[in-house]
Amino acid sequence: MNEEQFLNKLDEKGISFIITVPVPLGYQQVLLKKDHVLEYLADKYSVLAKCYGVSKSEYVTWLDQDMSVQCCATTVKGKRCKKVITGGLHVSVEEWVKSQGLLCDLHEEKGK
Repeated sequence: MNEEQFLNKLDEKGISFIITVPVPLGYQQVLLKKDHVLEYLADKYSVLAKCYGVSKSEYVTWLDQDMSVQCCATTVKGKRCKKVITGGLHVSVEEWVKSQGLLCDLHEEKGK
């Protein structure tokens, strides 16, 4: 019995594939489609990104930035500002993607 046949057998017996994924301030359980189980085992971030309708790189960066939206401005030292924008602390990945390009309070004030 190959992997696909094994998954089909489990599915026929009513066994669900549930994964626990990080979300702002905790974790959430997500029902994984049988057809995505093998793909998840090979590259979980690609599958999770698909679940949320974002790219893999967006999903991974969201996790790396502690699910918070960082300012897009450049500091006087030439590095990206890492200050979190107003309302950007621990947001969903969808909200994180929409908020890219926004400025923190400090850089907003400098721009006025």
